[in-house]
Amino acid sequence: MLDRIDALPADRQREVACWAARRAMRVAGLEQLGWIADALAAAEDGRPLPRAFTEQNGAAAYGRLMSDPEVPHTTIPLTPDPAFRAFGVAEVLQQAVAFPALVALANHDPLAAAIDAVRDAAIAHGDDRDRFLTEAHAALA
Repeated sequence: MLDRIDALPADRQREVACWAARRAMRVAGLEQLGWIADALAAAEDGRPLPRAFTEQNGAAAYGRLMSDPEVPHTTIPLTPDPAFRAFGVAEVLQQAVAFPALVALANHDPLAAAIDAVRDAAIAHGDDRDRFLTEAHAALA
């Protein structure tokens, strides 16, 4: 999949990044929140993301995500990873792992944005990541 993304022209890489970010927001129940929907729309329209997403790697946007009472809180299982097993972590907050796909759209390099957004969206899909990756593969055609 990486080779296919790399072979795309820059404008198509940006489209893939936006597609993956939207999928991540949708699966995490974040797509309809006004401030997140506005950021997605800006990226899809080729406009810059709000400063909260671009400064300090999106620290202000992450802070808002974690404090916004409208944000759902669902957990998904982690794929077994020795780094997490050492700490006894078996689940993660889906919204927290999906959100980086949106922040990835702030990257000026469309290839990096696409790779990061697809990876983050796959993680956000939890046990359904294979279906997401199959859809991503089809979207690259």
